[in-house]
Amino acid sequence: MIKIGDRVEKISGYKYPGIVVAKFKKLNSIEERFVVECTEASCAGMLHIFREGQLKKTKDSLSSHKWWKFWEGKKDCYDL
Repeated sequence: MIKIGDRVEKISGYKYPGIVVAKFKKLNSIEERFVVECTEASCAGMLHIFREGQLKKTKDSLSSHKWWKFWEGKKDCYDL
């Protein structure tokens, strides 16, 4: 299961490595979507929305990084 703070990359097609910064459910649906901030230098900071099936986890999550601690225990980006 992918969660906020996980490092991920797109499974197929164009390359898109990044960090999950938010997740939400579509209106009138149980389908979840993940907002990923790109970490590739050429497009760093760009946000893109993906289905979980389009992503795979890579490396470790950012939960151990001091600047990421404000996300700890949060489920959604609007839950701050």
